[in-house]
Amino acid sequence: MLRTRLLSGLLTAAAALAVLACEPAPTYPNEPSIEFKSIRAEREDKPSPETDVNRIFVTLNYKDGDGDLGLSDDDKKVAPFNAPPYNFNYYATMYVYNTTNRQFERDLSFNGAFGRMLAVDAKSQPIRGELTYEVNNGNGFPINYPQYRPGNKVKFEIYVYDRAQHKSNVLTTEELVLP
Repeated sequence: MLRTRLLSGLLTAAAALAVLACEPAPTYPNEPSIEFKSIRAEREDKPSPETDVNRIFVTLNYKDGDGDLGLSDDDKKVAPFNAPPYNFNYYATMYVYNTTNRQFERDLSFNGAFGRMLAVDAKSQPIRGELTYEVNNGNGFPINYPQYRPGNKVKFEIYVYDRAQHKSNVLTTEELVLP
């Protein structure tokens, strides 16, 4: 009797696990969507006579229904990804706080490209994850420029494109005080 109950309980638990394991894949629109997660700066001290820089990293969460986010090196060699505007897939416009009029003002755009989220031979599938991107492609922002001095505030407007040229929503980061 006890043996039958134990066996029945184990079979019920196994069936429940099997049902949960077969959960359907999430469905997302084919247009990518992004959400702001974090922004941070790291001060990079350069040897003299070079100027120290702030390196800025933005982390965002992404979702894409068919998984076609990112560009490989081979992608960048063929149309439409070998020429503007699709040679970039990450678009970031910087806004710098003007202490005189107490408003953020548009500064410069820093566009770049991030790699494929799925392997080249992967089948189309919904994806979600986290992307940390260094704004200005690792060059940093020289602290001797007035708008990039320590204590100044910056923020960014960001959007991405997928390989089908679907544009994501545009997000605005939180303000960042430069170190």
